[in-house]
Amino acid sequence: MMKKKVLIVEDEVLIREMLKEIFMSVFESVYTARNGLQGIARYEEFMPDLIITDIKMRKMDGLEMIETIQHTNPQQKFIIITAYSDEHHLKTAKLLGIKDVLIKPVDSRELIERAQEMLQ
Repeated sequence: MMKKKVLIVEDEVLIREMLKEIFMSVFESVYTARNGLQGIARYEEFMPDLIITDIKMRKMDGLEMIETIQHTNPQQKFIIITAYSDEHHLKTAKLLGIKDVLIKPVDSRELIERAQEMLQ
């Protein structure tokens, strides 16, 4: 088990809970949030090593949350998981420096591998 903290920001309850279960077996601490605003609050509270986020969410989307967090911590690591593969979102993610964008449905093994590589 890696002694790392992960924050999952996902508005779909079933996906959020499934990801939490998967990551609890790999990382020491796993936190969740249901939108970007709550994600920022959880980030400030727990200072996770990695944030895994969806893009499209109510109240604040994942890209807006990433941009806000990067203002205070440009070194923060992110993985985006999204059902949207349109050019605008992918281009914005690239501009924010996010290299890891996985399209839903996400293979949980691939997601865990990418997370572990990122946190080595």
